[in-house]
Amino acid sequence: MSSFVEDGLDLLKERMDELIVLLGEAEKHDGHQPKLYFSLCRSIQVLAVSHFEGYLKDLVRNILDDFNNNSEFRNASNDLKFTYCKNFIMPLENGKDNSEKLKELMNVFGDLNAKFESTPFVKNNKNPKESIINAIAKSFGEDALFKKLNNSDTAYVFSNTDNENKLLRDTIQMKLFIAIKGFPYLKDDSIFAIDISNPVPDKFWEDFIQNILKERHKIAHGDMHHSSSHRTIYSDILKMEILLYSITYLLCQRANPITPMI
Repeated sequence: MSSFVEDGLDLLKERMDELIVLLGEAEKHDGHQPKLYFSLCRSIQVLAVSHFEGYLKDLVRNILDDFNNNSEFRNASNDLKFTYCKNFIMPLENGKDNSEKLKELMNVFGDLNAKFESTPFVKNNKNPKESIINAIAKSFGEDALFKKLNNSDTAYVFSNTDNENKLLRDTIQMKLFIAIKGFPYLKDDSIFAIDISNPVPDKFWEDFIQNILKERHKIAHGDMHHSSSHRTIYSDILKMEILLYSITYLLCQRANPITPMI
């Protein structure tokens, strides 16, 4: 039986394949029917960001469904418990500490074997900005998502050729599907290497996200004279897939139960 995350990745692959089919149609009209060509390219850019946003929401729900179906609330990490429980407690006045109430609620939910819901983990999902993705990651206990990605093998996508990125995507995809096939998810550091011992100052992935959102914003607000070429869009789709696969792996590792499953 496949995991919910695996099912979500299957759907993501279908979504990305759809974009490639549309790009193929756009390429046929490059240099021949410019209006149709750029209309297709603009549509693909908007659809790509929509798929990006939709997958992130699905990912959170799928991870939590895997946990709910295979483990118990008491076995979850404190980060997952904290994110979920603080949704039920009003902040105290004057910034007073309410950690004791949170601990009590965690214990109560543990006794009741409460089921995680995705809403506390994705409170603002209107626009998949870097800050929103960071907030989702932190809700799982991943406090250095972009620092890790910017100092990992995935950062090479910004200097690689498309063929090199396609190979990297296929390699990460293959290993990721093995790691998330069941629950608990498997740990496989070979999926992509991370070295934050001497972190780079660059914000490769944050800048990439900002750029694709900016392009989508221009098109969605009626800029009829703006569009990237089908070649640029293809390069961005490859990067987008690698980014989503990387986020998937890091969040799945954070969601594994901390108590051994029997």
